[in-house]
Amino acid sequence: MCTGKCSRFLGLTLIPMSLLCILANILLLVPGGKTSWTDHLSLQVWLMGGFIGGGLMVLCPGIAAVRAGGKGCCGAGCCGNRCRMLRSVFSSAFGILGAIYCLSVSAAGLRIGPKCLMDGKWDYHFKDTAGSYLSNHTLWEACDAPPRVVPWNVRLFSLLVCLSGLEIVVCGVQLVNASLGVLCGDCRKKEVGRRGRGRGGGGALPAPGSQAASSPALSRRAPLAEAPPAGPRAPGPCWPRPPGNKLLSSRARARLRLPLGGGPETSGGSCVVSLQVFLARRY
Repeated sequence: MCTGKCSRFLGLTLIPMSLLCILANILLLVPGGKTSWTDHLSLQVWLMGGFIGGGLMVLCPGIAAVRAGGKGCCGAGCCGNRCRMLRSVFSSAFGILGAIYCLSVSAAGLRIGPKCLMDGKWDYHFKDTAGSYLSNHTLWEACDAPPRVVPWNVRLFSLLVCLSGLEIVVCGVQLVNASLGVLCGDCRKKEVGRRGRGRGGGGALPAPGSQAASSPALSRRAPLAEAPPAGPRAPGPCWPRPPGNKLLSSRARARLRLPLGGGPETSGGSCVVSLQVFLARRY
């Protein structure tokens, strides 16, 4: 797979992952699908790791990678789309930073836990457990409000951790691929030049009865490609007469199987003289 096609494939992979990160972060803002708990959200939710880091900061490299896989201002073929590949190098590095930010925030959100109401107090009650509450599902029901906030946060932050890890890998591969595209160019052939050679090289004549053969433009040109009629013809007015402006003898005409009249025969105003008559006159 050449650098252009690989860049397009990686870009189309990054775009849906970044959109999923944005969606997961939006759902973290509404625990249980309700907006009445926005005053008691955890700090990791407000840091917008999925919206900013794994979302927007990865969406831009994805779009740049897709554009790098097409034709740019630097051409296509062996020269490659070096300008957009160079832009994709910096965008991929920017995307790696965003994915690392999303991974760090999401991992911290899983370790500390959500901010919830327990024993009449709003606090991070799972902060001292060092993440052990993740495997102890009985502790998840200890929070009085928001309802079922622990599984809500655990699932969404876990999704962000997985997506950001994949984004780091894909952006790293695109960084290497775009660097190779800048140095070596795109290995795809010039499709435009190949099409031009196909048109200029001439193709087979259209088959009889086809749409191309029955078109009016080609039918008007058909008489030019027709073969001359079989059999010799008498000299026309456009060919010079034999020496002395005398016609051939009747014996010579009988040998050449020509009519004895000797008048010129024209077809559509064009003079057609056989090679045998021309040689008989000259020699």
